[in-house]
Amino acid sequence: MEGVLHQFEVWPRLARIDYAAGEIAYGVLAIAYGVLGIVYGNLLYGSVKWRNLIGNFRAC
Repeated sequence: MEGVLHQFEVWPRLARIDYAAGEIAYGVLAIAYGVLGIVYGNLLYGSVKWRNLIGNFRAC
């Protein structure tokens, strides 16, 4: 019985570590996707915005 009880003590700890690792991984992925979204957004629309900004400053 000791081995079984020991197993039950260890598994919740491992499950908690696994869950925390999964949460951290999801957080990192979310941040990575956010950064990629910002980078791609700037690449696609940044040039248009910068042209508009420069055009506005020249107009002044």
